[in-house]
Amino acid sequence: MRENVTKLTSELEAAKEREKIRDAQYIGMQEQIKSLLASGSFPIPQSRDSSPEARLPHAHSSRPPYDCSSHPRQVHPSGYCLGESSSDDDDNDRTTAIKNTVAGFPRPLLNQSREAFATVMNDAFGHQLEPPFNPYANDINYLLASYVIPYLGLTGYVGANPKLHSPTVKRLLVGLLGVESGQDAVLRALLYEHGRENVEPYGITAIEFTNSISELRNKLGRHGLKNEGLKVKPTVGAEGKIRENILAGDKYSLSYDRTPEEILRIVYGSGNENKPGGFYPKGADGQIAKSYLGVGGN
Repeated sequence: MRENVTKLTSELEAAKEREKIRDAQYIGMQEQIKSLLASGSFPIPQSRDSSPEARLPHAHSSRPPYDCSSHPRQVHPSGYCLGESSSDDDDNDRTTAIKNTVAGFPRPLLNQSREAFATVMNDAFGHQLEPPFNPYANDINYLLASYVIPYLGLTGYVGANPKLHSPTVKRLLVGLLGVESGQDAVLRALLYEHGRENVEPYGITAIEFTNSISELRNKLGRHGLKNEGLKVKPTVGAEGKIRENILAGDKYSLSYDRTPEEILRIVYGSGNENKPGGFYPKGADGQIAKSYLGVGGN
């Protein structure tokens, strides 16, 4: 009897220790995410409070995120919103890396107004949302608005890689791809955490928003399934049987690729690389984009 009690006590203590390790690992993961968000490498609204905790997204925060629409000068060339007290050193470092590797080019006119995001959401659901979707109303809305863009960069880098010949440029692209992948993964994980919650006042869950946005991108891209929401048909999911979909990938669990033409169709919101609009009302820059607009290029 005494031996059984001693054995059970030892097993209980061992279980407690394992639980402590799991808790420590979870806390460590949380701290890593905090560091990533606080570094400015992820497009989360920045508060006037400079502490890392103030920069974390809170689903039910009563304090609205920083509104880029009223501070257009603080939109970074990459398209991210920079708050008053945010540190943009990492973003500046990335911009410098690009300029040091390839010739710089003028930043195109970006439209990141509330109306631009509201139009995307209306198109995603096939009808006008009432009231119009406001990406700056709360943190969940901001995360959903952020979901619209970063993954396009990821697929664009994957698609561009085979077409590059310079090892230096390939190294730059892979470095950008790594950061972009991390941003997309954190963004999807945060949205999945609140996926079954309704986005108010629409009565539509966050997962349904991601699925509709992804379907719109596939429609505009005009090249089949290359974007996936947070919940998919089992036949599309990992191993052909999993519906939950935090990391999007093809049937081989590899990242999808997109051509420049596909990306232009999506960011223009027109489904046509010759017809600018959406986030780029006057069109994107660079030789490829300009060639479709008949302005420069080859």
